[in-house]
Amino acid sequence: MFAPAVRMLPSVRVRYSIDIPDIMIIQTNQQIKEYKNFDLDTSYWRSFDVPTEEIVIESLKTSEVSTLQDDTQLILPDTPQNMILSELLSLEPGMPFRLYKNLLYKITDQAIEHIRKGKTEQEFEKSVWHYRKDIAQRIWEQLDQYSELSPPEYEVKLMKAATPILQQEYTKFKEDEIIKYTTRIPEYEIRKKVVGHFEKACHTAYKFESVPEHIFSIVLERSKNVQKWLRPALDQFKIYYGSKRYQPDFVVETYDSIYIVEIKSKRDKDNTEVKLKAKAAREYCNNVNAFYAGTDKKPWKYMFLLEGDVQRHTEFSYLEKEVEWWAMA
Repeated sequence: MFAPAVRMLPSVRVRYSIDIPDIMIIQTNQQIKEYKNFDLDTSYWRSFDVPTEEIVIESLKTSEVSTLQDDTQLILPDTPQNMILSELLSLEPGMPFRLYKNLLYKITDQAIEHIRKGKTEQEFEKSVWHYRKDIAQRIWEQLDQYSELSPPEYEVKLMKAATPILQQEYTKFKEDEIIKYTTRIPEYEIRKKVVGHFEKACHTAYKFESVPEHIFSIVLERSKNVQKWLRPALDQFKIYYGSKRYQPDFVVETYDSIYIVEIKSKRDKDNTEVKLKAKAAREYCNNVNAFYAGTDKKPWKYMFLLEGDVQRHTEFSYLEKEVEWWAMA
């Protein structure tokens, strides 16, 4: 069976342009994870019952089964506190122990207090030895909730007042046609298809990573206040977060503003990388606006949308009102 033929599309033409300043945003500092003081919540934890240590014996002749209790006394290689701490630090290897040792000892002792309830010392030590990785994981989950990255710092370089819209290059199966943007495309096919026949898009055709991105293109085409929009090429923006380059999902020009738009699922809303992208994009917008201050240029704003915000009947003007505060966040 032969694989379908794949070919490069003829150059996806640039029809319209959006005035994109060539400003480079580079993150200059290494962000450090910082931890807040808190008390461990063990109210929903299980009791970590003492594991049974029985040897099961089955007779080969009679198939009778009997058990032999292992009463060997356990000798721990370290204190229960240090054993849990060791496992916890292996989950967060970059954590400066000396800086947070008081917090770490406190929450480890709070975990130990929960595990010790109703147990003899030997039972307690067996539970710690047996469940130490699970205990450390539960502590780490709460520790992570009370952490945040130190603020990023940026270096800004103005290359030139405007940069041309870069070409997009896509591949598609030879027998496939470019699909009209209003067509419904199932999730499992969305990344394979090339979508076109736009009227407001800067390029003649695009590919999309998800169905909500495709639906958003329909919103842009149908919204009265949208003049032009594009899906930027990989090298269109020189916005960096850490060592990575940020490629916005969309750039949208209305009659009075230009938006960098990011669309994410609800589960990714609090993702660290998503937050870093948002901070770098806002930094770009703030610096563009400072550069154009006192001119008649349109202000740049950052818009973050959840996939559920994007429906076929949505007007972009409605989304503008809902997310206007992102421009100032």
